[in-house]
This record gives sequence, C-alpha cells and structure tokens, in this order.
Amino acid sequence: DTMRSPLTLSLLTTNQNAGEGILVRAGVTTILADAPITKQKDAYSTFGMLDHLALEILDLIENDRERSAKLYEVETNAWNIVSKALLLLPSSSSEFYKNELRTLGLWSLNMYEEGRSSTSSSIKDLIQGLDRSQMLKWLEQTPVLLGEAAEVSQTLPGLSLLSSSHDGLDGVFSSARANHIMPTTIRHAASSLSITCVDSVRRLQLGRYLLALGFNQVGIVEVAFKAYLHSLSVLWVCSQQVAVPAAALQMKPASSLAATSPTGSPPLKKSSSEGNFDAGLFSTQSKKTTALDAHMIFLSQKMEEATDTQEFQSPLRTILLLSELFLRSTFPSSSLDELPVDVEKPFRSLWELGALPPPVDDSVASDYPRLALRLLAPFIRYRSSEDSVQVDRARKVATAECLLIESNSLARSESPNDESRIKALREQACSLLVSEVDDDFNDIELERVEQIFHLLKNKANTLGGERGLSGNQEGLQRAIETLLNGSGNKPHIASADIRRLCHQHVVRSTLLPLFTPSQSFVPNTFEVLGFDGDMLESVSMLVRGLLKISNLIHRLSILERHLSTVGRMDSSRNANTSDLLLTYIRKTIAEMPKILSTSVCCSMSEYASLWSMQFRHSMAAREWDVA
Repeated sequence: DTMRSPLTLSLLTTNQNAGEGILVRAGVTTILADAPITKQKDAYSTFGMLDHLALEILDLIENDRERSAKLYEVETNAWNIVSKALLLLPSSSSEFYKNELRTLGLWSLNMYEEGRSSTSSSIKDLIQGLDRSQMLKWLEQTPVLLGEAAEVSQTLPGLSLLSSSHDGLDGVFSSARANHIMPTTIRHAASSLSITCVDSVRRLQLGRYLLALGFNQVGIVEVAFKAYLHSLSVLWVCSQQVAVPAAALQMKPASSLAATSPTGSPPLKKSSSEGNFDAGLFSTQSKKTTALDAHMIFLSQKMEEATDTQEFQSPLRTILLLSELFLRSTFPSSSLDELPVDVEKPFRSLWELGALPPPVDDSVASDYPRLALRLLAPFIRYRSSEDSVQVDRARKVATAECLLIESNSLARSESPNDESRIKALREQACSLLVSEVDDDFNDIELERVEQIFHLLKNKANTLGGERGLSGNQEGLQRAIETLLNGSGNKPHIASADIRRLCHQHVVRSTLLPLFTPSQSFVPNTFEVLGFDGDMLESVSMLVRGLLKISNLIHRLSILERHLSTVGRMDSSRNANTSDLLLTYIRKTIAEMPKILSTSVCCSMSEYASLWSMQFRHSMAAREWDVA
C-alpha cells in the first residue's frame, strides 16, 4: 500500500561503494547493492578505457591538497559563469578558467605518465587508431545504458543503478493523460537520484576534458570543455525555482503504486499518505517547485499507466525509470536517440534543452527562456563544425530571444550595476539574429538586380499578378533552395530562412506567379522556366539580396516583440531600449537601397512598412523630431 512509498533515496558516494544506496520507507530501510564488478581494466572497450583513465587523471588532482583546492576554486568560478550566462559575452572570463584547468590537466597527465606501470596503457596507445569522429562520439555520449561504457558507470554514483537495471524502455511513453501523475515522494526520490547522476556526468566530463588535453587534436579539447560546461548548466537549471505546472495543481496523484480497497470492502488500516510522508518539492501556497520536479511531472504524465505490471508495482522501479528517462532526454546518445531537425519546432532540434520540459507551444524553444539560455550558452560559445546549418540557425535564434528576455528582466530590476550587461546582452542578441552567410552576399550588382527585378515584375503582372499569390509555394521554395544551396548534401542556408523569404510580399508578387502549376507541369527550378545563364545569375543576385533583407526584417520583428513593451516604461534605461530599437530600424532602412537599389526598394511594400514602423516607435518614444 502507500506505506511502500519512499521517503528518501541516498547513494553512497565513494568510488568503492558507488553501486550501493539506502532506500528509506515508512518503517523499512533497504540497502541496495550491485554485484561486484569483476572485469579487469584490459577487458574494457576503448571508450571504457578512456573514461577509466579520465577518472584516474581527475583522481590525481583531487588527491593533491594544493591542486584540489585550486580545482575547487576554478569549478566555483565556472559555476558562476554558467549561472549568469556570461559565456555569451565577449568579455567572458571562461577562457581564463579554461586555461587554469589546462594547467591542472597537464600536470596530472605528466604525473600519470611518470607513475604508470609498464603494463598500463599510455594515452598515445589508447587514442591510436581513433579518428576524429570516434573521439567526438566518445566525448558526446554518457555512460548510461550504453554497453561500451557500462563498466565505467560502476565507478560513478547513481549511474551504476541505472545501467544495471536497464532492460528496455519500449512502451514506457504514451500520450499524456489528464488524470495521471506520480506521487510527490516518487518524484522527489527520482529527482534525488537524477541529481546524483548528473553530478557524476559532470565529474566524468571534467575528467574527459583533462584527458583530451593530451590528444593534441584540433577542436577536440573545445568539444570536451563544452560538454563539461553543459553538465554544469544542467545542474544549475535543475535546482532553479519555477511555477508548478498547471497539471500538477489540477490532477490527483496516480494510484498505480498503492493498493485500493474493493468497492464495499472495509476501509484499509489508516496509513500515512504521500503528502504526510513528505511536504514534497513544492507548496500549494507558493505554487513553486524546481525545474527538475517540473520535468518529472511531465515525464510521469507521459509514462504508460500499467498498474498490473511488475515494473510499476515497484516504487524503486518507477524511480529508476523516471531518472532514466530524464537522463536520456538530457544527455541523448547520438547512437541511440537521434533527434529529427524541425525548424518550425526548435525544442525538438536542440537536444541541449532536454533538461527542460517541452514547451506548450512548440514553435518556441522553451517555456523557461532564462533557464534555456544557460543550456544554450556553451553551444553558442563553442560552436561545432559538425552541426547542421539548420540546428545552428535554430540555436542562434532561440538564444537571441532568450538573451532579450534576460535583458528585459534586468531592465525591470532597476539595478544601476546591470546597465552595461543589459547593453551587452542586447547587442549579442542582435548579432546572432542575422545569418553569417549574409556577409557572402556583397557581390550583388545593383544595375543587374534592378533590371531583372523590373523584368520579373512585368512578367508577373502579365501572368496575373495577384492571381499568383495562389501559385505553387512549394515549387518556389525548392527552386530557391536549389539556386542558393546548389545540389550538395550539406546546405549552407537554413530552410527556415528560405521559407520565411518565400512568404515576403515582394517574393509572392514577383516570383510566385512563375510557379503557378499547369495540369501537366509543376516547375521546381528556375532552369526549367527557360532562364539562360546570365539571367539565372541575375535572379540569383536578386534572391540573395531579398534573403538578406528578409533576415534583417526578421531581426527587427523579434526586437520589436521583445523590446517595444519595455521601451514604453518610464525610466532612462527603458528610453535606451527605445533608442536601440529605433537604431536598428534606421540601419535596416539605410541598408536596403545598398543591397537592392533605391528603385527596387521603393517598389517593395516591406520598405514602406519599415518607415511606418519607425514613425510608430518614434511616437511611442516621444522622439518627435524623428517622427
């Protein structure tokens, strides 16, 4: 019955007893233990041996009093950098602390090489034969439920319980139900276990970074440092207070873990309820809980309700499943949990946001933008060439919006010390909102662009002009993608930017009429429309110019959405907010004729809309001269 619900779950944190724990329930205390690991070091897989060596190198530092104190100081400062999202600022001191860790790592590597026995593997022996892709796979994966690294998980508190209990997760997820949520005590215990596991991942990633210093491989050290910072950001996010999800306030706890009395039978002997066991992670009065518990609430909604199965009759099994699901979403393995890229649903494309519950509106990155900012920051500061252009663009836009929300929060605080930080956050957001490929569009010849624009405009009018607004939008988008990205497998322009371009009025009125399908023919490239080489090059210049303008206008729309409300508040700081918005409006207006010529711009409704936007915000900011 409910007496089986756990009060707490504590794990022994020494390496010798990493697989042991204590489960406390009402009137019962259970000792949990795994069978001893008998595998020898030489029986480990290559990845397992690398992780074992990484932990050995970290142990060398931790066992030295002076260097252990230095390591504690560096990690404390790294925590501060992560918690304040300072990684996104150009003046971030992260590189200084990265060098401090580098000094400690090189010392420990030298100590290991000097002290290793003749039968121990050297670092060069271990990495011999590993190419860059294999090294990246090693750094990105977490030893949870992965056979290649399961041996190492036995030396990390918490991870050993999950790796030893895993027998598949098929059927665990179902559609969310409005009447199902795990009891507070179950979620509390799962949260405790998850935090222990995340801290073990942090320790492992730190060891991996120290070991990677000895690889002398370009880019590998940065990837390892990024993974370490990400584990720190997950720890910080999990501990933050958020509003209790509405589902938790409306639902009754799930009864799948407690026996119920048959109808008409005598009442069960009075026993403590979940609420009496533990006050829980949130109070109904404060309506606050931790971000980790909010995620547990989401996971418990999604778990298959199977009250008759052995897995869900066991509180311990349920705790392990919740923790396992959380870690899978937070640290997905590239070999097990491939995430589809969906530019319209950024949360699903950005696996680093997996520590947060999915947003209610999946067109935004997160319902917790200030927490998402900390998770995104390491991936913006240390970008990987392995990321697709779609993921990179989605990550930048999501980060920019989070930066603007963060700056607005600081602006409302009225603290004089935050002035420079607010400015830096907003400038960084603006720089992220314009694609880097826009800099490659400086070879546009205005005269040729003007000629082809008016030629296409006249042709569109001949074909019906406004009738073309119902043309083949998909064919136009494919044609522009082919024109800009070529036929290569790795595009350099995000499809989200191209899709947004195709919805611009100037494109719909100038190019879309060309793609009105006939009964027997649907054009999907400009070549099949009969464009020769010179004309095709002129169309390419026009489209690239329109794309650059589309990106600039998109940046303005995001700035307007996040800054216009703050700018109307009465304070000198918020007046500066209006100045920033007006500055970027003026910059965009001045930039457009340089991209597509004055004649073309005057034919675009978007150009007129920018002047209206400038007038509107000048009036709101009481900039009468500008208005």
